[in-house]
Amino acid sequence: MNMKFKLVRSFSALVVLGIVLSGCASTDKEILANVSFDEANRYYAKGKFEFSQKKYQEILDEFPDSPLRLHAMLGSADSYYMQGEYFLAAPVYKRFQELYPLDERTPHALFYEGMSYYRDIKDVPRDQSITEETIEAFTNFVIKYPDHPARDFAKDKLNSLEDILAQKQLFIIEFYYRIDAFGSCIGRVDDFVAMFPGTKYVPRALLLKGKSLQNEEAFGKAKKVFEELVSRYGDTEAATEAKIELKKMNG
Repeated sequence: MNMKFKLVRSFSALVVLGIVLSGCASTDKEILANVSFDEANRYYAKGKFEFSQKKYQEILDEFPDSPLRLHAMLGSADSYYMQGEYFLAAPVYKRFQELYPLDERTPHALFYEGMSYYRDIKDVPRDQSITEETIEAFTNFVIKYPDHPARDFAKDKLNSLEDILAQKQLFIIEFYYRIDAFGSCIGRVDDFVAMFPGTKYVPRALLLKGKSLQNEEAFGKAKKVFEELVSRYGDTEAATEAKIELKKMNG
């Protein structure tokens, strides 16, 4: 999906809006605001996003009571996004949602807040805070707007990000197990299962929890974990290992 193309095409409607509102201006301030808005729209339509952003920002700064304010705020965010200034675009999209939660353009703002975070990620495991913000934005979008045409796109991004984060957390669990930090390993597994219940990494995490409990000599608890693993994930490699451990424990 070409998101930048969609932004250019959808935003063309604001050019028409600016022309209409210019004809309705009745005060000097309204006239000046409409002039700035028309200039911003023309810059945007020509792909001069740095200039369009400045003009939209001019309306926000100099004409805070203008009815064009919400259009200028979204225009500013879209201009940042089109420049690749995702770090600057995200908070403007977020602010738009806070100020105009019921506006018809709010789904656009929420989706592109998520896209701004997503495009700002350089390395998912290292940029974990940005990744979590991306997941939060896309999750809210999918829940709030289930019929939106971009829902499946957002869902795909969510799945890929959650998978990468789950891999990182499993790596940490494996690390604790390897250094015999069994208590920390057990606690991490509990958090992991709560955070990523549907991922393919859950069986491996449960196996490590069971083995950690064995090493802590909590054999009754270990047995329950292995039994749960076999019952719920019987066709996995981890379940096969759990069966071996159960056989040993049952003598």
